[in-house]
Amino acid sequence: LFRPLPFDINSVLVAIAAIENTVLLVLTVAAFRYLRWTYLACPLLIWLLTYVLVWAGVYGLVVLANFGGGMRYKLQVLPFILLALFLLLHREGRAALDRMVSGTVSSAPVSSGGRALDSL
Repeated sequence: LFRPLPFDINSVLVAIAAIENTVLLVLTVAAFRYLRWTYLACPLLIWLLTYVLVWAGVYGLVVLANFGGGMRYKLQVLPFILLALFLLLHREGRAALDRMVSGTVSSAPVSSGGRALDSL
């Protein structure tokens, strides 16, 4: 998921990809700080993590041979990675996870200033 990294740089395009992957790696490591065992009871987070890990297992071999192909294929899964990182890193994302895990998810429509996560 995180290749090429800065030590793999051999052209300008690879340098841009390395910067992007380094930022994703740092965010992922930071997200593990906030990951709690109780969050693994949340179906949304389980689905996101399973999808990303299955994708990484299938397409991981492409990245070993061709960084360009790996970056193109990564676009298929990048929204799911970013959503999982948002849920774990952002205060409102963790609050939504806490509500989902505790079972206090409201089914009311969004009405509090347009905050999308309030309805989770």
